[in-house]
Amino acid sequence: MFLSDELQHQRYMGRKEGIMSDKRENALRMIKDNELSDEKISFYTALPLEEIQNLRKSI
Repeated sequence: MFLSDELQHQRYMGRKEGIMSDKRENALRMIKDNELSDEKISFYTALPLEEIQNLRKSI
């Protein structure tokens, strides 16, 4: 693998993790608002239902 390929991969993974972090933060806001079911939060954030349930347990 070339160095430039590795740098591109690292940037991609950084962006991907940033997006996932934003999704988790949004899900936590929705959970705290207590208006939506876990299934709806999963649908709106595109996070797996299991992750939503784990986030709910963590707060």
